[in-house]
Amino acid sequence: MGKRIVVCDDDPVVGILVHEYLKAHGHDITVMSSGTACLSQLESELPDVLILDLIMPDMTGIDVLRKIRANPAMAKLPVIMMSANTDTGSMLDGYEVAADCYVEKPFDLNKILLALDSLGESST
Repeated sequence: MGKRIVVCDDDPVVGILVHEYLKAHGHDITVMSSGTACLSQLESELPDVLILDLIMPDMTGIDVLRKIRANPAMAKLPVIMMSANTDTGSMLDGYEVAADCYVEKPFDLNKILLALDSLGESST
């Protein structure tokens, strides 16, 4: 059975690609284009997984993730961090604020399914 997944990425092409790919694998996908919109969505309905871009114009994925981890209602939400920043510092920043997995852009869409599997999520 598919999972409810929120994808937060300011790049509309990435949002569409990930949405269509995961939808084709049976998941229910909501795409958000900003950290602020993402946090608002999470406050109203918590998904099974969040796929979060690191670099966004209104607030970084690190800032979003800090707010998620600081909120007891959201703190245990599994988060896959995505970024075009492939330097070690960016990856460490993601893990320091408790990202569950890190996927580098550009990515093969199968890596998203592998990341979901590593979180114990079904990629039906």
